[in-house]
Amino acid sequence: MTYQPFYTLGIANNLRQDFPEYYNVGHDDATPQVDVPLIFMSGPKETLSFLFGGIGDARHLYATLTSIAEAEYSLSIDELPRRRWHFTCVELKAKSLARLLVILLLLHRLSLTNKFSSGKTQRIIATAFYAFVAPVMPPYAYEQLQETISYALRMLEGYEDVPEWICIYEQDRQALITALESWQNDTADAWPTSRMRALAMEEFNSIQDRHPTPDGCQVEKRCYLNAGLLYPPLKFLDQDEPHLKALIATYRQSDGSKKVASAICKYIDVKWRPNVTLADLEYQLPSLYFENKPNITHDPFQVMARQLESPNTSHPKQLYDYAFGFFTNLAKAISHLTGRFVIEFINSELTKTMEQLRYGNADHRESGSLSALNLNKYPRRFDRIHLSNIP
Repeated sequence: MTYQPFYTLGIANNLRQDFPEYYNVGHDDATPQVDVPLIFMSGPKETLSFLFGGIGDARHLYATLTSIAEAEYSLSIDELPRRRWHFTCVELKAKSLARLLVILLLLHRLSLTNKFSSGKTQRIIATAFYAFVAPVMPPYAYEQLQETISYALRMLEGYEDVPEWICIYEQDRQALITALESWQNDTADAWPTSRMRALAMEEFNSIQDRHPTPDGCQVEKRCYLNAGLLYPPLKFLDQDEPHLKALIATYRQSDGSKKVASAICKYIDVKWRPNVTLADLEYQLPSLYFENKPNITHDPFQVMARQLESPNTSHPKQLYDYAFGFFTNLAKAISHLTGRFVIEFINSELTKTMEQLRYGNADHRESGSLSALNLNKYPRRFDRIHLSNIP
């Protein structure tokens, strides 16, 4: 026997299958893995390294990046050396890494600009917002999402350069391609807008009262419950969807009329598209036990406004305002740290990866990266390790 598995999928023979479950959106508060003792007790030339075991939606990685940048913004080089940072993301589910890659590529585009208020830039931010928490999205966001997926596929196939701060290994290339292609070819047919919207409304109905409503989102939260709609940036409603803008205004004036909510549902089902990155068609369980459906059990208002709250959000009028602050802060952090950090993707079992790293024979690193990176300096020991709370 050449390989003994470290991890066995399923807890009973009648539930066991060949694919791990897909956890698309987390439920815990984003927690930075960097802290004051770590920063000030480390040598100025030392690379600080972090391992995330089960990256999920990467909220802890994002919180760590923004915390590092904010610390460097506030302190001089003498007070806080501009050292290097390494982040290793180990994830058993290739789709989680594919989703992380899509978000990072959107952030990469954002990091190359300083005009966050421009229409083009806000469409990128809106795409990241909808891809992160929404069940359905406007046509322009879906087009941007699919363009980003196409860019990721070209990158994995060697036709585009990989950003210098992203490390993807040859060993994971095909798994990522398969995950991304499923979001282009099959998912929207299996889970069209109407079905995805209805599922989100059903799931949200059971959790709507668990958390307080964020400032500025009272009517929008009710609209999400009744129609599955998260408001687009208001400037795009004027430009792209004046009829939807009128329906939203009528819904607000009518104090949440069910008749207007029904009209919004009909509009969305015809004009909008599903967030395909929430779905995983390969994960199948016997219908006797579970219905095979995307896991949309998160509260988008709690996720975006509370768990990922941006300190720059002031006088919010809708959930997108929180997302704007979060994603712009993150893009600024990436821009600030570029040249001094790398995010390493590893699609593998955590226990297997940690043992291989310990003994210096990590098969991912031996397979080579898709870009010219010096893998000899990659860490085998880590300053901080964060383990997912997913069993």
